[in-house]
Amino acid sequence: MSLFFNSMRRKGGVPPIVTVLVTIAAIVAAALVAYFIYTSTAAATKQPVIDVSPLYVTGGTPTTTSWGPGVSCSSGTPCRISITIRNVGSVTLSSVAVYAWFPGASSATSLSSATGATTLAPGQSLAYGATLTSGSIPDGQGVTVEVRYTSGGTTYVVTLATKTAVP
Repeated sequence: MSLFFNSMRRKGGVPPIVTVLVTIAAIVAAALVAYFIYTSTAAATKQPVIDVSPLYVTGGTPTTTSWGPGVSCSSGTPCRISITIRNVGSVTLSSVAVYAWFPGASSATSLSSATGATTLAPGQSLAYGATLTSGSIPDGQGVTVEVRYTSGGTTYVVTLATKTAVP
């Protein structure tokens, strides 16, 4: 009979402690994957994103330039340039500054906020502008716009090309 009972015992089975350790390892691995997905998604959604309107030109004296119709700016009939910056991201932008580089200019034209504010909360817009008292600006002229801002302690500089819009 003893031979019968010995043959009924299992041989080569997985000990219960190994099953428990494999289960714990699987749970830990799943938790690490979930943490990685959460942190990478959270970082991706907290990004500064800006939307910039075309550079509008008002005032001045209507004229025809080598590029076509435009305006001539002088101290008697100054031109006003304006652009709108909108925060479409999910974080607040601070110390927002806007500069416009016109072709042939030796330096950038600094545009100031119409309200004096330099902070943009998510979803908020700010209008920036400057008055020009010399030169000609044709409709559709390429202009380089530089937007500088700080978000989360990091300063960003975004340079983009736009065109003037002369009504």
